[in-house]
Amino acid sequence: MIDSIVVYRIVLLQLPNADSIEYWRGAEKQGWLQSQAEVMKVWRKRWFVLKQGYLFRFLGSDVSGETWHVVVLCLRQRAVGTWRYSSSTHRV
Repeated sequence: MIDSIVVYRIVLLQLPNADSIEYWRGAEKQGWLQSQAEVMKVWRKRWFVLKQGYLFRFLGSDVSGETWHVVVLCLRQRAVGTWRYSSSTHRV
């Protein structure tokens, strides 16, 4: 017997190309985080910027249009609502 089911409605976001984003201006969120290196597997302090659905990683906080960066995450979809159906109140 299922006690409850959670249903998510997924919306695909129309995101701009990562290369067209001015990440050095008006970030939604920015700050220092720990990032694990790919080869040596040590944790290092890195500067991250979240803007227009992309998370960018930098070596330091001095960010400009010429700064080398890595796109770490692209948020192309998100859950916009959740609904919980319970077997005690609804038929599943």
